[in-house]
Amino acid sequence: MELILSLLLALTVFTCLLGVAYTKIIAPTIQRRLQFRIFQIRDNGRIALIENRITNDEFAFIEDRCNFAISLIEIIDPALMLKIDSIIRGLSAEQRSQLDSKLERFKDSAFVLDSMSRIALAIRKAVVANSGFWGVLFWSVLFLSKWIHSIKRSPLVQSTISSTKEIASGFPSSALEQLRRYPMRPVRIPG
Repeated sequence: MELILSLLLALTVFTCLLGVAYTKIIAPTIQRRLQFRIFQIRDNGRIALIENRITNDEFAFIEDRCNFAISLIEIIDPALMLKIDSIIRGLSAEQRSQLDSKLERFKDSAFVLDSMSRIALAIRKAVVANSGFWGVLFWSVLFLSKWIHSIKRSPLVQSTISSTKEIASGFPSSALEQLRRYPMRPVRIPG
């Protein structure tokens, strides 16, 4: 039992260290990389505007979406995604038609559509990166439960448990088994 508790403590400490490493090193690295991808999308929009491949309105639309995505990269997670979705669903019909008309204006621009799909991909990756600690926690708990289950089933632990029961009861398990099979009859004392 002490072995299980010490290993449980070690796994808990390891999970905490892994969680800190993920939230302080890995996740910020992923976030920066995604922000740089969005900066690149915005810069490509500027280049396309300079080369007259897109209009000022198209660039303003792309730039606005890029700036919004850059501000979301560090904080977006599944809960915030659900909140944004509920806000969009809660818009009035007039507000939704304004939003749809903005999107409708640029549906023929392959550059805008490509930029929007790349921004959406970066946001999806940010959601995964920002909720990655929960994955680390989930997998460590799953590993721990499987490991404890396998230890409980090991022959060494089973023999230790049975010998502990024998010591606690004061009888060897074979003697207890015989008592269960052949119960003692009351003895009559003559007299």
